[in-house]
Amino acid sequence: MANWRDVVALCSEEKIYFEPYYYRFREHSDNQYELARLVAGSCGEFTYHPKITVKVENDLFVPIAYYNNEQNPVQQLTRDEDETFLDEEFVALLDVFLEAKEAQKKPK
Repeated sequence: MANWRDVVALCSEEKIYFEPYYYRFREHSDNQYELARLVAGSCGEFTYHPKITVKVENDLFVPIAYYNNEQNPVQQLTRDEDETFLDEEFVALLDVFLEAKEAQKKPK
């Protein structure tokens, strides 16, 4: 996994399109960040598939909340409910986000 400081440097409000989804990594609050895969709706809205909130603790990202409103029923979890699931989902989503950022750098 990439160094957390390098990843935090990628924070922005920008949505990156990486077919078939959009991705965004932004600062949520002091020392907390939000990584999201977004599904574009027909009216310009976006749904989360998922959104994972993380905090930096001891130089590591620690996922603390998961939200997916693309699923029915909506799925919400906290670290207390399923730590392993959050860790695995965050690593998988971060890998795809970093791949999307890398693809964005390549000339079209």
